[in-house]
Amino acid sequence: MARNSIYRYFNSTDDLLELVVTREFAAWIDAVEQAIAAETTPAAQAAAYVRANLQQAARGTHGWRAALSRDSLPVGAGAGEESAHLAT
Repeated sequence: MARNSIYRYFNSTDDLLELVVTREFAAWIDAVEQAIAAETTPAAQAAAYVRANLQQAARGTHGWRAALSRDSLPVGAGAGEESAHLAT
């Protein structure tokens, strides 16, 4: 695929970044929520929260996700409602 072909599917790099960030963070959040839901006591749920977040970070994609959402993804102007929620 030619480098410029990506713009057939996305109007800008911001649109591409929004898609990547919203999909990746949704998967992270789902994994954490599932881990918490599998536990029945508050202490076990807290431990599951920490463990699930550490497991997600250990996957090695946390750094670029955080960098994209913090430094590259515009909040407001053109960004979707889902990404604006994630940035807060």
